Amino acid sequence: MCMKPERIPHRFLALFPTFVPKPTGPQGNHEG
Repeated sequence: MCMKPERIPHRFLALFPTFVPKPTGPQGNHEG
């Protein structure tokens, strides 16, 4: 997913808790 965490609503983050504990994960790689 190439979605930016800053644009992702809190409700969306609730569905994908991996975005928070793993900022360097595959999603974090697309960040920036």
